[in-house]
Amino acid sequence: MKLQSMYCPYCGGNIKVDFEDVQKSCFCIHCGQQIIIDDEVTKTEHKEILVDQAKIQKELVSLEKKKIEFEEKKREERFAIIAFFVFIGILALVIIFACLAPSQNI
Repeated sequence: MKLQSMYCPYCGGNIKVDFEDVQKSCFCIHCGQQIIIDDEVTKTEHKEILVDQAKIQKELVSLEKKKIEFEEKKREERFAIIAFFVFIGILALVIIFACLAPSQNI
């Protein structure tokens, strides 16, 4: 019986593995993840972690895109409000000047 201590690559828990008794894999007693073992050298399947990291990265990119879209929409709304008030101001000035201009009777 050749027990060797190793750490689970998924949860970091300390596990003891009997390399003479283990076929090609074992399970972590802490998190239950399968750990692939080959030629008495511990190799782990990081596929699940990589998939999870890829999903997280995809979500982060999606959130960043949504944040940028939201900021652009806010900027466009602010511009529209400013443009509206500028238009109203110019219109008011035109009306005031039209009322104050001397009328010319021929």
